[in-house]
Amino acid sequence: MIESGLALNDDKDPMFEAILRALRRYAPRGSALLDVGCSYGGFILRAQKEGYRVRGMDIVPEAVEYVRSREIACDRAASVGDVNIPESSQGIISVLDCNYYWPSQRKELRAIHSRLKPDGLLVMRVVDTSWAVQIGLWLSRCFPQVGRRLCEKAVYDHRVSIPVRSLLRVIEQEGFNVVYTSQRDAMPFRHNSLKIRIVYAIGCIVWRIFGYNLAPGFVFIARKRSS
Repeated sequence: MIESGLALNDDKDPMFEAILRALRRYAPRGSALLDVGCSYGGFILRAQKEGYRVRGMDIVPEAVEYVRSREIACDRAASVGDVNIPESSQGIISVLDCNYYWPSQRKELRAIHSRLKPDGLLVMRVVDTSWAVQIGLWLSRCFPQVGRRLCEKAVYDHRVSIPVRSLLRVIEQEGFNVVYTSQRDAMPFRHNSLKIRIVYAIGCIVWRIFGYNLAPGFVFIARKRSS
């Protein structure tokens, strides 16, 4: 499991680097950063090299122990609310590819909000396959098996697939201002196929013109609103 986790870290390195480049515009080095769902530390190890003071949390015991073996504080927890850190203590909280496992989006966002400093940053990489689910439901009216297979492939093992526009509205309602969005930064792997690159390119164009997301991944940075 560790070997596959480390291999995935390496494969996702360009995405991690793209997110860190975006963060440099908004967060000074030296800021405290909590990585939610840190897995085997792919992002926080790179953030640490950038000069951020990092901490991780994950539900997988082997991942937590590996991150600790790299002398980085890491909590085994399923919810941000269970992490023993003071309120208003973090400059950045990152949530990369794990919010779709949350039982309650609003509960976790409120826990994140309370632990961020005033003007602290939330950075998220989210998966949005809701458009594929909608197509699958439409196809299932005439082609039940085809529609079901598409829905199953789109949902995979995730609890939810929230349309990006809907999620950004929830983010705003929970006390954040969105300051940065990008589909390009969300491209997941070191060697993306031509099909994936085309899908992301089309997604960028549609988002800029119509405000709809068709890319399977999306990155945004949101700043905690001052009271």
